[in-house]
Amino acid sequence: MRFLLKCIFWLGGVFLLMPGIMGKQADNPASQPQSNRAVQTTPQTPPDQNAPADLVEQWLQAGKTLQEISTFCDRNPALCMAGKATAQQAGEQALLRAKDALDSFATPAPAAQQQPVPSPAAQSVLVRIPVPTPRPQ
Repeated sequence: MRFLLKCIFWLGGVFLLMPGIMGKQADNPASQPQSNRAVQTTPQTPPDQNAPADLVEQWLQAGKTLQEISTFCDRNPALCMAGKATAQQAGEQALLRAKDALDSFATPAPAAQQQPVPSPAAQSVLVRIPVPTPRPQ
């Protein structure tokens, strides 16, 4: 869950800054095709003069969006309750499945499959050397 929150935070920051980066490239006359430069007759302002105003405007828009998101549950209480119930149920299911997976790893093998462990004295006497099988002729 923490990973998802971090991803949302950083991707949101990237998407907030991306329109400013892409807009500066589109305003640059050198990046436009030759046919578009000949048609434009209005003088363009350098991108450096509009950059601070655009950045402030983006931050204000981000603040308004954050305010709308923070009041979402006040405007739609039924939807928030349904989302909370769904998230709680998904969390419980994940915990149950994780417990089942851990229990399957923690269960000991049945007694019939376990081989007896020889004593340390017997281990020194019992040395088995593997013998290869004869090759077919």
